Amino acid sequence: MTNKIALLREKVNENPDDKEAQTEFANALFNGAMDLSEEAKYEEADKLIDELIEFADENYENPDVLLYYGKTILNAMPIYFGRSSQTDLKGKINHLRELAIKTQNEPLREILSMILVNAIYDFSLSSQTPSISEFSLELSDLSRIYPKNNKIQIAGARGMMNTVLYFLQKNDHIAALKHFKNLMKIVEANPREEMVDSRKLLELKEYFKY
Repeated sequence: MTNKIALLREKVNENPDDKEAQTEFANALFNGAMDLSEEAKYEEADKLIDELIEFADENYENPDVLLYYGKTILNAMPIYFGRSSQTDLKGKINHLRELAIKTQNEPLREILSMILVNAIYDFSLSSQTPSISEFSLELSDLSRIYPKNNKIQIAGARGMMNTVLYFLQKNDHIAALKHFKNLMKIVEANPREEMVDSRKLLELKEYFKY
């Protein structure tokens, strides 16, 4: 894999405008980073991920490069939790968000929504309330902006559910109710989809007398 990456890196350097070569290189960096992560070679994986982040910044007009970049961050997030500081984690999320906004790339927004769901859960383990509120608000906004995107709608509902449960655990019923209302907006806008655990949703409806 290392040799393949080196060859593709050279190919891209020789032909920086070759879209096919860009895509091949981004794919190789993605596969290499995932393989190294599975082997617990995290520092080597981090180098490939950092290279892909920089490559995506330079070639953001190629949607395939953006897709491999997004998939890499999504799959690497569980590895970063426990290894990186929350500042570093938020930095990677913020960078992806900025690139998604800059490019108006909807698949990258889908990946961002999935990352935010995971971040809400993981940040809740260390009671990072401001970050959880921020991520949940962003999911709510994404759900509103992309009402026809099923992946974003499902991510929004799941993230909102996790946020409601977090605030109930913290006995912050005002915040829990606020996010429950956002959850119900998404659920009711998608009546044909079972977006969250139906039993848990029923319990929340009874709790909030909805």
